[in-house]
Amino acid sequence: LMQEVVNTGGAQPEAFRLLGRFLMADGRKDDAVANYRVSLARRPNDPEGLKDLMKGLVEIDRASEALAVARSGLSGGQGDREFEDIWLRLEQQVGDANVARVRRERIATVRENDRDNLLALGEIYLRLNDIAKAEQMVARVRALGEDLDSVGLEAALLWASNKRAEAAGAYDV
Repeated sequence: LMQEVVNTGGAQPEAFRLLGRFLMADGRKDDAVANYRVSLARRPNDPEGLKDLMKGLVEIDRASEALAVARSGLSGGQGDREFEDIWLRLEQQVGDANVARVRRERIATVRENDRDNLLALGEIYLRLNDIAKAEQMVARVRALGEDLDSVGLEAALLWASNKRAEAAGAYDV
């Protein structure tokens, strides 16, 4: 039905995004990405369109292309936390980890209890081999409450610190 709506012409960007989401759920990921592209072409700085396209590209293992979309869409995604998180995770994984670090450090000063940001910042410090700062992030995250993510970050820190036995036992209760 959504395909028919889109095929009639004149469909709004939301129709292409919705069709893309249906296609993604159906496993037709390349077709989904194609529809996300049409949606974004019709409304270039739409944060929802940007996020759908970035996530779709990641789903089909094209993270570098998703990062390029994020960078070109920074003005459209400004102020959208989900967009910012996707962009910074892409920078961390396939782009410039220092860009992600600087931005996440700034966020951490404004939103001191933003657990997801602190976890991501801890991961960045580990990637950059800054063990002392990673330890600080583990402490800040754990102070907000213990969960699987905080234990995972601590295990990664222990592993990076060459404390393999402790890292292996980090998940033991």
